[in-house]
Amino acid sequence: MSEIKFNIAIIGAGKIAFSLTNSLVNSGYIISIVVSKSISSAKILANKFNINLYSDNLQDLPASCNVFFLCVPDSQLKLMSRKLSGIKFNFPKSIFIQLSGAHTAKVLTALDKKKAMTASFHIMQTFPSKKIVSLSKIYVAIETKSHRAEEILLSLAEELDLIAFKLKSRNKIFYHLAAVFASNFLIGNYFSSQKLFENAKIQGTDFRKIMIPIISSTVSNLKKFGAAKSLSGPVERGELQIIKEHLNALKKKNHATKINVEALNYISQSLSLLSLIEQSDDKLSDAQTRIYEFLLKELKSISSKI
Repeated sequence: MSEIKFNIAIIGAGKIAFSLTNSLVNSGYIISIVVSKSISSAKILANKFNINLYSDNLQDLPASCNVFFLCVPDSQLKLMSRKLSGIKFNFPKSIFIQLSGAHTAKVLTALDKKKAMTASFHIMQTFPSKKIVSLSKIYVAIETKSHRAEEILLSLAEELDLIAFKLKSRNKIFYHLAAVFASNFLIGNYFSSQKLFENAKIQGTDFRKIMIPIISSTVSNLKKFGAAKSLSGPVERGELQIIKEHLNALKKKNHATKINVEALNYISQSLSLLSLIEQSDDKLSDAQTRIYEFLLKELKSISSKI
């Protein structure tokens, strides 16, 4: 284990807290206390991992704790750091670790006066429920202004079997945006696909059974070949007429709505695909250039009506 003797407090008992606590316990760490705004949620997490102390009061944090994982929503981090800064004792040589993908360690600035180190430790994984997710071989981004905190977290990541990399504070928002596009927007596209499939009015079929295989195949191709060599479809083939028919169908489907979200989504993603093709091939074909010009015209037309 790390040369620092960890005396861990888990603050917050939401979804990620269960997987993180599981990983810490399985790696041999002792967790001293769970604190949550709900005493029942703190008790559930504590009991699951045989943690003796749990509370709904930050003042109950033992003075001996020196590693604090803030497993709270992003929107609560700044407020939580202020509350922690009001505790009666200081935290010299202690480290407060927030798990946000978007916020930097700066969100915990209120803890500076308590002489504590602060850092962000973002695990690149989704935690949709309190069901345990294995963290083994998952990537984790470490961001901090403290060299000592960086050393501690790099060591911790290794012990948890995470794959760590360092991230500069000024670049973190782009890292998080990349994750949003890769994960959250994938779910949004899946939802849009499901709604469009319903309009096809196919009887006796299961959307998931039909679409999951093509999604899985696409992900597999991305892993093997990368984005450019995995692309197919009307944009890649330069089929302007098909794209016009697609947009006409989306316009008719959403003619009563002020903002045609699906049409805008279709245009923006098609433009993104054209950008990918241009980057890969150094130029667009004549057919793809015509698609690009058509899409820009459509984008201006739809935007002017908003």
